[in-house]
Amino acid sequence: IIVDSTDPYAGAASPLFQRKFYQSCYRALKEDGIMVAQTESPYFDTYWVKSIYKEMKYAFPQRKMYLGYMPSYPGTLWSYAFASKNYDPLSDLHEERIDSRKYSLKYYNANVHRAAFALPNFIKELI
Repeated sequence: IIVDSTDPYAGAASPLFQRKFYQSCYRALKEDGIMVAQTESPYFDTYWVKSIYKEMKYAFPQRKMYLGYMPSYPGTLWSYAFASKNYDPLSDLHEERIDSRKYSLKYYNANVHRAAFALPNFIKELI
């Protein structure tokens, strides 16, 4: 499930950042399913980032934040959630699958994957 919603403070989208929605996503996933979602700016939206991860913990046993740069967003550094019933995005990483893809990728590789989940201390404290 890919959740690319509007911001939580935009009114109608706020239910997409609450426990009930995450629990619905959990139920919709197969045992090997994964949900990813944008989870706001760790610089400018600290209230929402903290709230989102608090709500998500009631639905998903496996959840981790990862970071990426989004030049069109404020501050460019943006956070995302990886949530699953079973998979940990780091310990279950299969580097050989990434590195042996038949298509050449210009950005993504196993090192970029691992680095995305390396969080600065101020973000670890936030969530």
